[in-house]
Amino acid sequence: MTMSRRLTPEMVRAAVEAYNAQFAAVDLRLYRLSKKTSLDLNDHRGVERMEEFVRAVNGWGRTHARRADYPRAAEAALKLPWESLGTRSFDGKRAGQVVEFCDHLVLGIKSRGGQRQEWSWGSKIAHWIAPAQVPIYDQNVRDWLRLSGTGRSAYEEIVWELFEEAAHLASEEREIVGNVEPRTLIRAIDKTLWYLVERAAGRQP
Repeated sequence: MTMSRRLTPEMVRAAVEAYNAQFAAVDLRLYRLSKKTSLDLNDHRGVERMEEFVRAVNGWGRTHARRADYPRAAEAALKLPWESLGTRSFDGKRAGQVVEFCDHLVLGIKSRGGQRQEWSWGSKIAHWIAPAQVPIYDQNVRDWLRLSGTGRSAYEEIVWELFEEAAHLASEEREIVGNVEPRTLIRAIDKTLWYLVERAAGRQP
């Protein structure tokens, strides 16, 4: 089963409203921290700010990353060419770039002593710094979409699915992204998937 063309503007608008009603304050705090962190991306003196940010993302995403990995993730994140994600695109070339970008972050954490490949945490770190371009890897979403892969292969499928949906919904962007920053299509689709997964589990109406 794939998600492509299943989302309508009405579905996204309703899901975003439901999500924002519960998590607006939490998301806004993380968004503001991500904006401050973005100012330090090209400054290696920004390790402390980045470490605070990756710790906050871990708490927000409930990814259960180890405390010892916070400085590893901060250092790996600061090594990445974030400017390469500056111009939004949903084509195949950019999909590949996003997957490679997150792969470098995930492997960067692992190569610095991390015990596992942190695809969920890594993608969430990248998502909050580049919310217009980077989708989130979430195991529950992966299972809901019935994707067979894990790790990079599953994330690649998720990126392609979300990019197709984003391109399809682009003309309705202003009407469906809601009023809570970051107001991007990728963020709105992530909220929608969260809502659909929670509803399927009986935790949302």
